[in-house]
Amino acid sequence: GNRNESEYVNYNNNNDGKGIFGDFNFQFKNYSFMAEIGGGLNTNERVQNHSTKAQVDEMLLYLNGEKYFSNSSFNGGISAQRVISKLQESNAENLLGGEIGITHNLTPLTSLFASYSRSFIVPNVDYIFDWKGHINHLIDTATFDTYQIGTKSVFGIHELSGNLFYILGRDEAYFEPITYSNQTLDKTRRIGGEAKFTTHFNAQIYSSLAYAYVDATMRGNGGYKGNTIPGVSKHTLST
Repeated sequence: GNRNESEYVNYNNNNDGKGIFGDFNFQFKNYSFMAEIGGGLNTNERVQNHSTKAQVDEMLLYLNGEKYFSNSSFNGGISAQRVISKLQESNAENLLGGEIGITHNLTPLTSLFASYSRSFIVPNVDYIFDWKGHINHLIDTATFDTYQIGTKSVFGIHELSGNLFYILGRDEAYFEPITYSNQTLDKTRRIGGEAKFTTHFNAQIYSSLAYAYVDATMRGNGGYKGNTIPGVSKHTLST
């Protein structure tokens, strides 16, 4: 369980909140395949001025699997998610996601992979409020379709990996700076890649250097088409 307080210092507004969360997972694996089932529950609410309540509930169930062959492996999964947003009115969404991918070993130390997935990001309940802490409106769940190809190679104690991605998004939440309100973008697109170099000194100690590039633009017709998505870094370097 959790308790929260959203504080708006310029408007002397405090929205108290609470929630519960939990998850379960069961996995079976042998030399031939892996099977996994799991799920979760997450609820969050905020109460404005001890009266008006906003609440977002998530319920998730998923099934994943992997099948191993001599030089390749296949993975796939499916998820069912129900999201209920409550204000004066209630809005329910039933979401079906999943993933499919293949990995092929070119050599014992070098592999290639390709994958597709559909995933969702449920907005935090605070997105229902505006910048003054007043009730704004319900925010839709964001949907992302991700296509990836990549490779990984091992050289002694060193590991080099990289991937290219193409992500199509819809209903992504953001803060609209003209009306000072939380909105959702119509359609978005991300194109980029990542590279990571890792050195394993032993089983417990390793170092890594990683770089990512992403071109994130809006594709919808909401007046921002072609502009970059606010808050998304084009270059990211981590050590």
